[in-house]
Amino acid sequence: MLRGDEMNRAIFIPIKNESQRVPGKNFRQFGDTELWKRNALKFSQEESIPVYIDTDSNKILEECKLMHNVHAYRRNSHLVGNNVSVNELIGDFIHRFPNYEVVCQVHVTSPFLLLETIIKAFGFIDTGFDSIVGATAHQSRFWRLESYGYCPVNHNPMKLENTQDLPELLQDNSALYAFTTNMFKRYKKRIGVYPYFLEIPFPQNIDIDTEEQFSLANGFLTQLKENEDEV
Repeated sequence: MLRGDEMNRAIFIPIKNESQRVPGKNFRQFGDTELWKRNALKFSQEESIPVYIDTDSNKILEECKLMHNVHAYRRNSHLVGNNVSVNELIGDFIHRFPNYEVVCQVHVTSPFLLLETIIKAFGFIDTGFDSIVGATAHQSRFWRLESYGYCPVNHNPMKLENTQDLPELLQDNSALYAFTTNMFKRYKKRIGVYPYFLEIPFPQNIDIDTEEQFSLANGFLTQLKENEDEV
């Protein structure tokens, strides 16, 4: 459980009724429940951290009425659409519920993310960071394409180095964004001026954005359950 002297905090999950690249993705069966419901149920287990869902789905609005510690509200009509920034949704949430000092925004498309990792992110906020970014670390040879050709990013092609000796690059993997609401209201963004990039290990860093990724994630879930049954 969280300490009683910690700041008021909440978990925020935006969920659209329609998905562009994977039709009906949020409502597809994932293991023993639908994808959208997996994280909502998992994250609601910490009594001191309420889960809020911003959605335009009537199905989600109705089903959340029966879920403990999960609060769904209807997305404002002017915020419905594929071109709406998640920052606009966060801003609306903070306006609706101004009593929260820290928010962690997550996606239903990160089905293996753990509640313990969110609590860990909140802990870094308590130490003074204004925002926490879920990240994946890479030590590989990266190149970028410029108008004049390919340019090395983190290595010297004239000096072959072991990959473990290369500078580590951090990928913002969208698994979670935790931030103080004061910072967000000031800068209107999830990543502030004093962020901490929290490495999210596999499989928590899996994000479902394509049909192939959905199939791979579902297959991995099946494998996990089979391994648990063998123990």
